[in-house]
Amino acid sequence: MAGGRFGRDPELLPGWYEEWVLDEQDRLRAQRVRHYAGTAQYLLEAGELHKAADFASRALAVDPLDEWALEVLVRANLGCGALCAAQRALATFRRQLHGEFGQLPSPLLEQLQRLATVPAASTGARTTARASASTTASPAAVPAPLRWTGRVAAGRSGPEG
Repeated sequence: MAGGRFGRDPELLPGWYEEWVLDEQDRLRAQRVRHYAGTAQYLLEAGELHKAADFASRALAVDPLDEWALEVLVRANLGCGALCAAQRALATFRRQLHGEFGQLPSPLLEQLQRLATVPAASTGARTTARASASTTASPAAVPAPLRWTGRVAAGRSGPEG
């Protein structure tokens, strides 16, 4: 449960602005993101898609621009057939990333975006539908997730430590 007994993610010494406190707040925030995203990845691999989406969402609530957590969330949503949720998460991430850094998502996320977009049979328009999930988001169709090896690979950094 996010935040344990307190119902939310606790912040270390809120209202303190000394440099060491800010550094520790950042370190603990990153640790929470790694924990949530790692748990989400484990749950995704175990087939617990709804729980994986929940933990990935928790990671994104702490750090909205964490690409690893977004990747797990999108994969879980695609696996559940929640194509609209996958598209919404990707669109939000794209807006935030472009707004804050002027960057576009990685090629892997672009590929996941294409999987989350289903062409309409009659009009040729792009749409999403839960009914199309079985053909669009089959496990074979979803590219394999990147794994953290302790090195930066393909322009993506993973968890430290």
